[in-house]
Amino acid sequence: MAMTFASANHHITIKKSPEVTMLGDTALVEYVYTILKSTIDPTISLAEVSFMQQETTADYLDVLIRDNEGNWRIRLHKWAVID
Repeated sequence: MAMTFASANHHITIKKSPEVTMLGDTALVEYVYTILKSTIDPTISLAEVSFMQQETTADYLDVLIRDNEGNWRIRLHKWAVID
């Protein structure tokens, strides 16, 4: 995974802006992004450095919880590919 980030550029297109639902000290954040990956070195193919597709559109859900000091902590970050 580290090789993927070190060897590739990632361009994110927002398909659906984040929508936040507050439930007390819990926040649910839902959004849709398309991520387009390309290698930094054109002589290396994306397949050599990544197990992921070149372009992926996914529906994301983040669950954040406010701790005792008032800081928000991510408890869940999940996605489902929709393309």
